[in-house]
Amino acid sequence: MESRSLTRTLKGMLDRGLIRKKTDPKDKRKVHLFLTKKGMAYRTLASENVKLFNERVFEKVSAEELEVFYKVMNAVDETIEELKNEC
Repeated sequence: MESRSLTRTLKGMLDRGLIRKKTDPKDKRKVHLFLTKKGMAYRTLASENVKLFNERVFEKVSAEELEVFYKVMNAVDETIEELKNEC
C-alpha cells in the first residue's frame, strides 16, 4: 500500500472512531495506533465475513484450482511491479 493510501485509510479510521493514536513519549516522531472498542468489533465482524467467504469459495473451487489461481495472480503482481519499476 502506498503511503498516501495508507494515510487516507488511517484518517478515515480515525474519523470513524475505529482507531486512536498516541504519541510515543520517548520519541515524538512516532505515533502508536490502537483499535478502539468499535474497531475491535469491526475486526471481529470482518474476520467472520472472511471465514464465511473462504468457506463459500472452497465449496466451489478445489484446492488445486486455487493453487493455480494464486500462481497466476503472483505472476500478474510480479509483472505489475516490474512495469512500475521501469517507469
